[in-house]
Amino acid sequence: MKKEIAIRLTSRYLIPFTYDNCKIKYDEVEQETGTWKVAEKNNREKDIYDYISDSFIKKDQCESQDKNNAIACVYKYQNLKQNFKLLYKKKETSFNFYIREVQMILFQNGIGLLWYAPEMRGGRSGTCEFESIEDAAEFVCEFKELARREENNCVYKQDLYDYREGMRIQESDILPGRKKYQKTIKFSMGVWINEILSTLNCNLSYYPYRLYGQDKKRIPDKAILFHHGIFYENKIEWEDYAFYLTRGYRKNYGISMDDKIKIFYPFENVCCYAAGEGCGYYAFSEKNNSAFLQDSNKIIDDYFMIYVLVLYQFYTLLSFSEEIEKRLPVKAENYLDYSPILMDEINTITVKLNIFLARNTYSVVSYIQHHNDFYKYIIKQLRIEENISRLSIGIDSLGKLEKTLEKEKEDRKNSFLEKGLSIVSALALISVWKDIDGFSNLMNIKCLWDKNNISGSVCHIVVLIFTVITFIFLGTFIFQTIKQKVQYRMDRKKNG
Repeated sequence: MKKEIAIRLTSRYLIPFTYDNCKIKYDEVEQETGTWKVAEKNNREKDIYDYISDSFIKKDQCESQDKNNAIACVYKYQNLKQNFKLLYKKKETSFNFYIREVQMILFQNGIGLLWYAPEMRGGRSGTCEFESIEDAAEFVCEFKELARREENNCVYKQDLYDYREGMRIQESDILPGRKKYQKTIKFSMGVWINEILSTLNCNLSYYPYRLYGQDKKRIPDKAILFHHGIFYENKIEWEDYAFYLTRGYRKNYGISMDDKIKIFYPFENVCCYAAGEGCGYYAFSEKNNSAFLQDSNKIIDDYFMIYVLVLYQFYTLLSFSEEIEKRLPVKAENYLDYSPILMDEINTITVKLNIFLARNTYSVVSYIQHHNDFYKYIIKQLRIEENISRLSIGIDSLGKLEKTLEKEKEDRKNSFLEKGLSIVSALALISVWKDIDGFSNLMNIKCLWDKNNISGSVCHIVVLIFTVITFIFLGTFIFQTIKQKVQYRMDRKKNG
């Protein structure tokens, strides 16, 4: 007798990564690799604004769309076997599941997302059906970890081997009378994903990653979860299980009241939950209510698109933080003297950040209000606006500091020029004094004060007074300049 289904779970496991977008262009992977093809655009009804959904290039848009204005290109992995079967086995639970589809989203700025959807045979595409919600939560918890615990693995790959040759064969290659046997081996999802993405032939880095094997190569460590779940039992606890499924936790981690408050309810019988580990849309349905099942593809398309947009924002901001860490010096004294090179670095990061904020952060994303509410909810949960604010304030402050230092350097340069001009003026006065003395001699006018020679004496006294005033002004100017420079250095040392 077939048991009742407790939960129907459609999941997409996402692997965030960065790629070298200088070595391979985001929209040229199909030509470069041959293993990835631009994904077909589905013609299902959607409520996301066209200008947002069309910014993700798909097959029928490659020729018509301006690629400079697109933010990403969507690809489908072509070398996936039609019958890619895996075995999940833990304690008394054992069942086969399949991976039918693997897609990759490459963004222009070097961010990438790979996703795949496990499914059980007999279920809908990309859907797993569980007789117990606890079993579903346990499967998600293990599968989120990408079967990384080799010594206690619960995911296996079953391959067919030829008895005579001991070689792995495909089911389609089996000839009549040919003996075969099935070999079950431990399977690491992280290693498999890294092999798939290595076809890009460029440097890759995962969020997060771990080191694997003797050569210590980087492979993905965890997946981010996206679920569309329909609960058929445990109405009292279904919101709690939404928390466990979304984060990939076991039930021994108790849900706090703070997390219960953070659950978002677009409808009375629908709840959404988002956290750093994943995102989920869950509905409680009566046994005879199939409305959620009929609409599941549209729900997944819209909500998954919104989630991808937010992940793109999250990891782009993370990449800006990494870029600042790499390109800007740590020590404060590097910023206390104006540097054109440093100013160029700050300006470059500022321009890139402002372009991203202007083009790829949205106030609304859909014609439907609960879509926009869901979008704002995830933004809040992943602290996108907080990250934007901190990055913007930090970069703007550094830019203003460098501009202030540039102005002070320019002022010091002008001060030096004025000082030089004052010295030249003083030398010119000395020359004038000599010229007047020679002129007086030429006119037979004595250069001393003489009541019989008043005109010559007045001439020299006027020039002498003017010269003394000039030298007093010059001395005061030099003294003030030196005083300001000493004070500037003392203030800098005090603040630094």
